[in-house]
Amino acid sequence: MLIKIGTPVLAMHVFNSLGFMFQNRLVNSFGVVAAAAFAIGFLIMDLADATMWGITQPVAIMIGQNLGAGNLERSKKIAWRTVLFVLVTTYVGVVLVYSIREWVIWAFTDNLEIYAEALRFINIFMWSLPFFAVFFVAMSVGRGSGRTLVPTIIGFIRIWGLRIALGSILAYILNMEIIGVWVAMTISNFIGGIVSILWIKYGNWNSPIIKRTLPTHSR
Repeated sequence: MLIKIGTPVLAMHVFNSLGFMFQNRLVNSFGVVAAAAFAIGFLIMDLADATMWGITQPVAIMIGQNLGAGNLERSKKIAWRTVLFVLVTTYVGVVLVYSIREWVIWAFTDNLEIYAEALRFINIFMWSLPFFAVFFVAMSVGRGSGRTLVPTIIGFIRIWGLRIALGSILAYILNMEIIGVWVAMTISNFIGGIVSILWIKYGNWNSPIIKRTLPTHSR
């Protein structure tokens, strides 16, 4: 059971680490301006992401506790309400950060080229962050319920199929260059989030993986 639950989590960490390396390689292939804009953009994204970190992690504990207690309907409500809450609060964070994005970029660079590229990256990518947050909810639901395979598959497709493969196609084959990378990253968040919502709403995670047994009494 430990291997069945833990192996997808291990695979996700390994593939994510490798995927981010290749993603950085893809961005860096377009030069210093793109690399600097990417770094600044993600610093700003962290401000918007801050609303989700403290929310998504405890979901795993609440899901696991309620599934273990047999409160299946309650675990479903916890997951779904968390999705809705994360979508709303992350969008609020996005709007707030978006309103001051130009000031924040200037705090990190006075280079006009880097400023322009960082602004373009943020304008394209930032609105997908709430769906990225929903993907984190799905990971927590998977870990709390022990159904870790589906979130791992979603994460693998999101990084390798969309950010890297699609990003390379848009950037090099369709000649969109660095904009193609930004667009692919944005699409990856939207698709990953939408699939995560569907899995949380309709998936088969809402049942204990270890069945409770009635205690036996010796005579």
